[in-house]
Amino acid sequence: MLLTRKLNKKLVAAVLLFSVLFSVVPHGLPGGPLRAEAWEQITPITVAATVIDWWKGDNSGTQAKAAMRNIISNFNPLEAAWDALGGLLGSIAQLLLVFIAKGLFTFAGFLMGSMATLFDYALAVTLSSEILDRIEVIDVGWTLSRDVANMFFIFILLYIAIQTILGIAGHNTKTLLRNVILVALLINFSLFLTK
Repeated sequence: MLLTRKLNKKLVAAVLLFSVLFSVVPHGLPGGPLRAEAWEQITPITVAATVIDWWKGDNSGTQAKAAMRNIISNFNPLEAAWDALGGLLGSIAQLLLVFIAKGLFTFAGFLMGSMATLFDYALAVTLSSEILDRIEVIDVGWTLSRDVANMFFIFILLYIAIQTILGIAGHNTKTLLRNVILVALLINFSLFLTK
């Protein structure tokens, strides 16, 4: 019974050592050439063989035992703790930066979406003739502006006619007449062109 209890304790210790070696220790150890070579020597088969030998009570050295001794002898707890703390702080800083970046991009996306919606609304209002048809100020204002401009066109045409009749018209008269007719056409048809 005492022998069985001893073997069970050895088996539990071997399984715990096996679990630690393949889950926690490789990630927490700082890399080095000696440690890297030692880890290359440890394979699941060599560790399993060592566990079986250890469970049977065989104290002969195997490759896995030698590699484990090499790792344990070169293990510096302070260095491993410092590396683990640096990795933890780096992960926290990275998560914080990712959180801030996602927040900023989400906010920027919200602003861009809002501006696009506002732009769509402004274009719909600007290009829609329904609003212009309902507002009478535009029709009244355009009619008033058109009539005043037409009065000025009449005075300019009278000025050109008098110059031509008296024979004092210069070479600028034809250009002035062409420009007045062009502007008169644009002003008289401006409301229809924009609606």
